[in-house]
Amino acid sequence: MIEEHLSHGDMVTLYHLDGKRLMLTHYCVAQNQPRMRAMAYNEGDNALKFAFFDATNMPDKSAMHMHYVTFTFRDNDHFTQEWTMYQNGKSTMKVAMEFERVK
Repeated sequence: MIEEHLSHGDMVTLYHLDGKRLMLTHYCVAQNQPRMRAMAYNEGDNALKFAFFDATNMPDKSAMHMHYVTFTFRDNDHFTQEWTMYQNGKSTMKVAMEFERVK
């Protein structure tokens, strides 16, 4: 399991295997915990996409929650995360964050 802490809003995301499937659980400032499964990945692609699977502490699927995240790898030292928030079955906001390896 890999753990990631984001200082923006004190969020934590855990990456883990469920059998052979790569998943994540996002502990969100929205006070819910969406779980996402990695979508098909083709070697040579520079993007890894996760899609909503289910959630805890979420009254129903229309509640505000993170629904997708895409990791785009530019090179060995740089990547971007783009999170997509949903509410009432629609995309309401996208947040992109840039990361750089500290050497």
